[in-house]
Amino acid sequence: MPWKQLPPDWWAERLDQLFMLISLLSAVMLGTITKVAAEVRDGERDKILSRRLYLDVPAVLMMGAVTYGIAEYFALRAGAAGAVGAVLGYVGPRAAYLLIDAIAHRIRGGS
Repeated sequence: MPWKQLPPDWWAERLDQLFMLISLLSAVMLGTITKVAAEVRDGERDKILSRRLYLDVPAVLMMGAVTYGIAEYFALRAGAAGAVGAVLGYVGPRAAYLLIDAIAHRIRGGS
């Protein structure tokens, strides 16, 4: 069977990658929840648990993938990668929205 011919550490490496992805998604989710809580405090949202929270799920998944890529590229350990994930979860989607909005404004001919 082909799966029996895999190197012995192959399964251990895949499990490590899976656990790293789960921990990064958790860190990104905590960063996003912090952002949502700040928006509720500032009056931008009515409450934390609402239908609008479903719109943040794709952002969490995207920022988790970005965090995983950054962690792999820079060979970060789990703690540093989790910190990057939490920061990207809080700042990432908002910064991406502001960047896209600024580019669209400039394309439309704004100053």
